[in-house]
Amino acid sequence: MKKNFTLVMATLLLGNMFAHAQMQDVTKDYISCPDFESCPATEADGSGVVPVVAHWNTLAGTDYSDQGWLLLEQQKNGNGAVIEYGYKVKYGNYSTATEPCTKREGSEGNKALCFTGNAGVCYVSSQEVTLPAGSYRLTVYVYGAYLSTSNPPALANLRNSTGFVSRDGDEYLSTKEKFAINTWEADVIDIQLTEPTTGFFRINYGNSYYILVDDIMLEYENKIITTDLENVVAKAKALDAALGGNDDLRTAIGQAEAYVQNPVAQSDIPVKCEALYETMAAALSTATSVVDITKVYLENPSFETGKIEPWTGTAVVDVLSSALPVTPNIDGEYVVEFENATTSYRLSQTVNHLPAGKYIVDAQLSDRANIQLGTTSLTWQGGKDGLYLRGHSNVVTLDAPGSLAVGATGSSPFHIDNFRLLYAPEAEALQQAALAAAQADGKAFLANNTYKEITGSEREALANASENNSGEVLTLVKTINSAIAAYVDAKSDYNSLASTKATAATYTEAAYPYAARSIRDNIEKLIATSATSRQNALDLRDELKAACFDCYVSNAYCEGVEDVIDYTSKIASPNATGTSIPVAWRRQNMEVRTDKTAWLNPKTGESDQNVYGVTLDYYRTGKDQTAYMWQTVSGLPAGTYVLSVTFMSTATLHPEVLVNGETIGTLTGVGSYSGGVYGGGWVENVITFEKADDANIELRLQSTLTANYQEWYFDNVRLFCIEDLMTGINAPATEQSDADIYDLSGRRVSKAEKGIYIVGGKKLLK
Repeated sequence: MKKNFTLVMATLLLGNMFAHAQMQDVTKDYISCPDFESCPATEADGSGVVPVVAHWNTLAGTDYSDQGWLLLEQQKNGNGAVIEYGYKVKYGNYSTATEPCTKREGSEGNKALCFTGNAGVCYVSSQEVTLPAGSYRLTVYVYGAYLSTSNPPALANLRNSTGFVSRDGDEYLSTKEKFAINTWEADVIDIQLTEPTTGFFRINYGNSYYILVDDIMLEYENKIITTDLENVVAKAKALDAALGGNDDLRTAIGQAEAYVQNPVAQSDIPVKCEALYETMAAALSTATSVVDITKVYLENPSFETGKIEPWTGTAVVDVLSSALPVTPNIDGEYVVEFENATTSYRLSQTVNHLPAGKYIVDAQLSDRANIQLGTTSLTWQGGKDGLYLRGHSNVVTLDAPGSLAVGATGSSPFHIDNFRLLYAPEAEALQQAALAAAQADGKAFLANNTYKEITGSEREALANASENNSGEVLTLVKTINSAIAAYVDAKSDYNSLASTKATAATYTEAAYPYAARSIRDNIEKLIATSATSRQNALDLRDELKAACFDCYVSNAYCEGVEDVIDYTSKIASPNATGTSIPVAWRRQNMEVRTDKTAWLNPKTGESDQNVYGVTLDYYRTGKDQTAYMWQTVSGLPAGTYVLSVTFMSTATLHPEVLVNGETIGTLTGVGSYSGGVYGGGWVENVITFEKADDANIELRLQSTLTANYQEWYFDNVRLFCIEDLMTGINAPATEQSDADIYDLSGRRVSKAEKGIYIVGGKKLLK
């Protein structure tokens, strides 16, 4: 059984000791060859390289049993040997240490123990030693050398399991995992023994570095170990706080603390521990309501030590970081992880020194498991994908002081965290406490800002479940858990609606000035609408996406502008019809292409794969060249125009649009050839420009960027006049008399009809 090096393991069999003796160096009494100077060193080859690892798959290692060290075990791709300072180390067939091994400053001699390889090796003292009771400090100097010259990490995990191992299998090992790289660092292991203990010292490091070990030192202090009593005092203080203060308990705590300061005999420690536990039990038995005794009696309940101990179980791999959980009610960094290797998964801890009374335990779990207390258990379905839901055990009665097993089991792997142990004189109070904890979890989800977008029935269901106290507790808790699971599952759909609303909010009149007002009004109405359920959120999202698409298309076709005139027919072949570019277009490095993704005209719904694009050879040249197309457009009166071009390319490529040699705008893509507003990466670009007279114009689309794989395509060119200065469409209205007022067809009309314009001496009505 592994034991924490800070804990007292057994009662002392020796006589009284002085409590505050000075720590002394006893290395030579218990450790042979601590500096490895008497060990024969592995010889270097002619280039000054020590081949510690001759081949990746060679299992080799050197025993130094005559000098006190024995190679206990060896794994593939790892090796160790004593080397001399100043040599480089060969690390497999493929790499050699770039710097010679560096001697520790202040050390005597020129040798060190060297480890290499991913798995590492394990050297142990070849002779068992018996250590007297007392406090020990084992210091091992370690150097982790980074083999590459580039970007060495500041720290590295050297897979450390160095320390002292008793004949009974108790391990007093280092807790140091991270070591500074390319420098000597002391690994210090504190060991406390309450009785003489026989065992051996172990040195074991390994990783993809070469690791030097030198100058091992063992120090000893002949003192009474009071750690056990100190631990019980800490638990007693936690119980006193949970009870709100107990005079008898506080008196006992004070007496125990006084003894810690002036201990008399090691044999007194377990006696005083038991006496304090008895006072704690008596104090707890006076409680009239629920008391959370997790910190008092349960060790490592949320696994924040980063280890499993003192829990035991089957198929337990380790604890892991709880970065995956999505719940707001998981505290701390670690959770238990099981290996998917057997059909039985179990985690258990025995809680001792409990007084008579009623008990219940709860925990938070992901996946399915049984929460256990004593010999009873309840099956709970936890969350999925990192969602942890609370489950509890049955209420268990202890008729007399005793112990209870706490844990969880499952037929498949599960994750679990945050065990709680509760005490009360009555079972009903414990059941209500379990319900209150589940209700608090539900309310935590409701209050968590991560879920603020959920506005519909899922929020209402969770709110109702988190307030309901009517019914059987087990059913109520399971209802809360189901509501939490549904609430979390709905998050993505509600957030999808919220994201769509945020995008839709950009569809303003300023951004889409030519779209129909009715479409923008519908967008504003949908943005202001709250979802009533998860499905309703999806429906609203899709409706809003469709409205934005309508706005997008309406703006491109100037449907929100009265009396707009479509001059697209003035442009020769605006939609890349035919198999080659018509003679009306002039071109360089451009051609009619067949796009990978069918082009869908948003107005007509027709598909057309013919588009204008750069030539195949051109976009692979990697040279600075110009790609362009232009044509002369005639028959356009003076006025304000809107040019709409559908465009596809990367987000970083922005061809220019020019009229008569002046840039009027650039084309913007979406960064990929899949997706986009219409599919296929197509984006509608709407650009306005002014035309001062009725002369012909040169319309040009061109790019001068480096052409290496800079593909770009355009299609569906449209041109609209939104303000015709020659005919008066949308010209400013002026107040005139009733006489000589005509509409555009020449009909005389009344001034009462709005929209009066002056054109060519006549008053015209729009």
